[in-house]
Amino acid sequence: MSTVDPTLLETPGAVSRPDRPSVEPVSSPNDRPYRFTADDFYRMIDRDIFPDEARVGLWEGQVYEEMGKKQAHSLSWSKLNAALLPRVPPGWCLWAECSITISPDKAPLPDMVILRGVADDYDGRRPVAGDIGLVIELADSSLKIDTGAKLVAYARAGIAVYWVLNLKDNVVHVYADPVPAEGRYASTTTIGRDGSIPFVLDGVQVALIPASALLPGR
Repeated sequence: MSTVDPTLLETPGAVSRPDRPSVEPVSSPNDRPYRFTADDFYRMIDRDIFPDEARVGLWEGQVYEEMGKKQAHSLSWSKLNAALLPRVPPGWCLWAECSITISPDKAPLPDMVILRGVADDYDGRRPVAGDIGLVIELADSSLKIDTGAKLVAYARAGIAVYWVLNLKDNVVHVYADPVPAEGRYASTTTIGRDGSIPFVLDGVQVALIPASALLPGR
């Protein structure tokens, strides 16, 4: 399955391929890709349409597959899990690499989310934007998307706090106070390895996490 670049999906028929990241024209004026809804996408997952090992999401009605993880991504994900798990307060739970519904045609696959309630609350239903306290993406080759199209979509969905662990520059971008109507966050902060990241849920700081505890490197 080819990886779909969310920044290209605004053009009908456009897809991004790992070997040729360019916009491809449709073959005829009437040739358009079929657009799925989030409900369609989840039904396909439940019916095993995709291989078990596939890491897929939905963006602008099209299914995309996440690329394999680089070493820095895997290392940072492990550190992130170890740092956050003991700090998640009662009334919240941590989910990793699970689809979330942020609009009728978008069900991305973030690296990590902090959800309201306990895991059993989501037995039989998928998390939606109102359930989410924090979304975290680990960005290397996906940095442009994570700080562009995804940021806009998360802000429009009203996701309260969004972190991007920028593995290229070894910093953490923290976005808070979404302005849904404008698709942006009113608060934007970049924190280096020597700084600390406020872990905020429902407007309350529950911990202060050293950036070095999340980012790769010494």
